[in-house]
Amino acid sequence: MVDSQVLHVPADSGELDPAAVADVCVAAGRALRAVDDDQQAVDRALDVLWRAFGPDLLVSVYVLDLDRLWLVAQRGYDQVRDGFALGQGVMGRAVREGRAQIVPDVEADPDFIAATSLLRSEIALPLGAGRPAKGVFNIETRTRTLTERQRAPFEALAAQIAARLGPALDPAGADMASLARLFVYASSLRDVSGIAELAVRAVGRLLGADSAQLNLLDGSVYAEQACFWRPRASPAEPLSPSLLGQLRANEPVNASLTLIDMREARLSSPELPRRVAWLPLRVGGEELGTLTAAAHSLAPAAEQTETAMLLAAHFAALLDATLALERERLLANHDPLTNLLNRRGFDERFAAELTRAKTERSILSLLVIDCDNLKDLNELGGHALGDSALQAIAAGLRTHGRSGDTTARLGGDEFAILLPDLTHDDRDAIAERIRYACESSSLRRGRLTVSIGQATWPDDGGSAAEILHAADIALYAAKHAGKNRSAAPHHPVGAG
Repeated sequence: MVDSQVLHVPADSGELDPAAVADVCVAAGRALRAVDDDQQAVDRALDVLWRAFGPDLLVSVYVLDLDRLWLVAQRGYDQVRDGFALGQGVMGRAVREGRAQIVPDVEADPDFIAATSLLRSEIALPLGAGRPAKGVFNIETRTRTLTERQRAPFEALAAQIAARLGPALDPAGADMASLARLFVYASSLRDVSGIAELAVRAVGRLLGADSAQLNLLDGSVYAEQACFWRPRASPAEPLSPSLLGQLRANEPVNASLTLIDMREARLSSPELPRRVAWLPLRVGGEELGTLTAAAHSLAPAAEQTETAMLLAAHFAALLDATLALERERLLANHDPLTNLLNRRGFDERFAAELTRAKTERSILSLLVIDCDNLKDLNELGGHALGDSALQAIAAGLRTHGRSGDTTARLGGDEFAILLPDLTHDDRDAIAERIRYACESSSLRRGRLTVSIGQATWPDDGGSAAEILHAADIALYAAKHAGKNRSAAPHHPVGAG
């Protein structure tokens, strides 16, 4: 074993000494050759580097598989992200371009992603030839600077690491190590789009397809694709939900991978692929959607088929859990009667919109809407009539709010709508349209009217609580003036 203590390099400021780097890289190369196990060899080489330069140097090795960079070994980091996309960071750029990236000042590089705090320089060296490269050897420093002068010894060590990793840099299909990395990373994802993106890339690459896509079922029909993937050179376009519906109806699709010949299905055309690999996404007998890969020439081997089925089953389980979590979040943040945000959901959105307005120095208006006569309607027609009135108010908010506006039922008979980037005149106009829509609504019995209080940041307060308080005061003024009207701070009460 190499005695790395002999190679300890005293810390200093300024540039990392090229001569010291050369000596340490030679010792790391000896450590790399000293053991038979590939993983242990890379670990020992990184140990030599890290121990020689102390906590100032951080090093890692990643391999490329299924369009992601997966961690092989690291030293110096408390925690390191895994599963980097090729479009991310200096490492991704090194792999995409297949050439070294020297970044003396990371703060000046727009692609830099901080894996830990207080980093100064980075060198990312591709492993293996080609574009993209097969992996990356990454070096970062905290205080000393990396420049072209340290490149040669680090590159020589990178070549030795690439040679030692061998098959890991050029896997034949998706071996168990690749799948394990993929499954661990996929299990950390918490959103449908992220899971779908990883699924289509993995299956598309595995089957050598011209394109791949994931479509979820919306009731009994397919929704637009949650994600679509194709290699850069492919001109393929997504298969439409209606075409997927035809394939599902016409073909004996089962729980495994079904290879569909589009000519035999009588759906072939010059714009469509000749073959489609169909992987149903099923959990407990329930179908969530489908994962499809398409190409003019598609003939997966038995091992590829088995791996694709395993991937589909795993991604189906992840999607099922994620969709269930999203439904729980929806229930937690939405009012079941009107399907608007509830008070909890509104407070979260209000805080986010106010932060955005402050950052962009724009204005943010709030309307608070209160039903004038809910008690009377309940007495006249029971709670069913009262519920109809509340739903009519919600419909008025949806109809006369814009797509980016936030609508909510704050509780009881009180509603709210957030209106970003509006002038006071536009705010008044929307308030009047909502008031008129409620007054004109067709209830089974009785007449619905609302009063509206208006307020705007920054004119009427500096915080969400202050804006809401100002709108409430304006609402009380509208009520006191006779109801069925709107009011704003410092403005006359408008008549209904």
